Amino acid sequence: MLSIKKRLLSVLSAAALAVAPACLLNASAAEGADVTVKLGTAEELVQFKTEWDNGDYADVNLTVELTGDIDMTGVEWTGLYKFKGTFDGKGYTISNMAITGSDINEPNFSKTANLGFFNTIAGGTVKNVTFDSCTVTELENFSNGFVGIIAGRDETDSVTLENCHVTNCEVFVNSWFVGGLIGEIGDIPSAGVTRPTHTIKNCSVTDTLVRGSMSTTSTVGQIGGLVGGAYSTEFIDCYSNADVQGSSSVGGLIGYLRACRLINCGSEAAVIAFHHSGGIAGAALVSEIINCYSAATVIGTYNLGGIVGSISGAEGEGLGFANGSNVFRFSNCISAADIESSENSGGSSCSGLLAGTINSASGTYLVENAYCDSNSSFTTVNNEDLTAASGTELDIISDFSDSETLKSILDTLNSYEYENNDVELKKWAVRSDGSLVFASYAVTFVDENDNVLDVVYVAEGDSFDPESAPEIPQKEGFTGAWDADLSAVSESCTVKAVYTEISDESSDESSDVSSDESSDTTSDLSSDESSDSEQDSSSDDTSLSDEDSASSVTDSSAESETSSKADSSDKNPSTGAAAAGAAVVILAGAAAAVLKKKS
Repeated sequence: MLSIKKRLLSVLSAAALAVAPACLLNASAAEGADVTVKLGTAEELVQFKTEWDNGDYADVNLTVELTGDIDMTGVEWTGLYKFKGTFDGKGYTISNMAITGSDINEPNFSKTANLGFFNTIAGGTVKNVTFDSCTVTELENFSNGFVGIIAGRDETDSVTLENCHVTNCEVFVNSWFVGGLIGEIGDIPSAGVTRPTHTIKNCSVTDTLVRGSMSTTSTVGQIGGLVGGAYSTEFIDCYSNADVQGSSSVGGLIGYLRACRLINCGSEAAVIAFHHSGGIAGAALVSEIINCYSAATVIGTYNLGGIVGSISGAEGEGLGFANGSNVFRFSNCISAADIESSENSGGSSCSGLLAGTINSASGTYLVENAYCDSNSSFTTVNNEDLTAASGTELDIISDFSDSETLKSILDTLNSYEYENNDVELKKWAVRSDGSLVFASYAVTFVDENDNVLDVVYVAEGDSFDPESAPEIPQKEGFTGAWDADLSAVSESCTVKAVYTEISDESSDESSDVSSDESSDTTSDLSSDESSDSEQDSSSDDTSLSDEDSASSVTDSSAESETSSKADSSDKNPSTGAAAAGAAVVILAGAAAAVLKKKS
């Protein structure tokens, strides 16, 4: 009852704001002026929509900035239509948005098509915003769609989504062109265009359900964790672990690619489709996938791929943007995906850890530095080999459980330099469970001359392991240590090797101790031996013959001479003691010889 009352109050408040005079915009703003609108509450957001729908911002350069988190519980939101400008969330979160239809008043638009926070984007940038616990669901069945949490689609030559995140959300519609972020972006490029015209950078969809049309007869589909259909778009540093479900062209990141480029993107999505499904993309035409990683689960009937379900790059199929070519390119691609296909009328799954089906005509695709995990679960109808693609023999299977192999692959990804120097790519790290993920920070180890010894990347969610630090280079005469407490490292930093000289005083003390110990040991040993020998000699003295006595006198003379030499060594206590000990040993030996002879 309380929630119903709260919703009613929210609707009444929104209605009151709708009829209130515009107050967010200075009505006297000149055409082409720069205008910034700041929004911090759901009420202000609803008021802004009213003003936008009235055309109050049509002739200005608009920037919208959030000043706080916005909870849209109970607010009936139908989306901003043809938004143009910059929407900067400033790192804040919009939560509990619920969309069931649009209010677009144009005959060519369905009330249940183009659904999202923005129905459509007509140009500009959306950045630095998170959508949490939001839903987009339909009240009636339709199939022409374009649905996403942030936007249904874009309708312009250039749109940028940067640092936009969707988490704990649900998109549940019976539609084509469905994505966690946006349903469709971009358009088929014009002749001569060699670079993407749209950008999606550092965006993610996590812990979210994205479900589109599940029709078994559909050949359109285009349903993805981030984007349903993408054309002439560049994706950089994007990630998805969404649950993605649809009919065809279903991907963990993008449902369908055409003339696109993916750089440094990762997918741990769970993908379920009837056909043409992949860990990163369901189907793709004349595009590039570079430095990307998939540990997705892909379930379907046929054309299943760890990276892409099916690809093509044949002449005459699209205009291509990669330097004007029509070649599909894999480079530095890593697949640790699990694939499971079911029975179908064709009797074949056409599945592969890299791609399911590849248009293998000469010159239509390029694979370089691609790796597939031999430990992946691979269940298919006709038990195909763990190859890059059905019918393609490539020796790219590696054992990712081997730490050295995985480190080598990781180094390959992290050493990639993107041709756009203005873009600093995220780095990859190995989680404690052995999977790859973006690094949250890096610890750089340098020697005393600031030469880099190693860089340890720490995976998101993990803490730095002191045992991962490299060995400190040895330096003769010095002891080495790191200049930081490694157990306390929790952010990016540089750790330097420092050295402490082993002092001469320490060496002298060590030498003196050794000499004293040696002298004491020798002295004690000599005294014990001398005492024992004298005792033996005394007990047998009365039984010695004259000959034995003469020998004894001779030995005594030798002892006297030795003792004299020992006395002359008094200025060197160590030498004197050693000499005296040696004389006693000789005397004892002589006595023993006499006793032996007598016996």
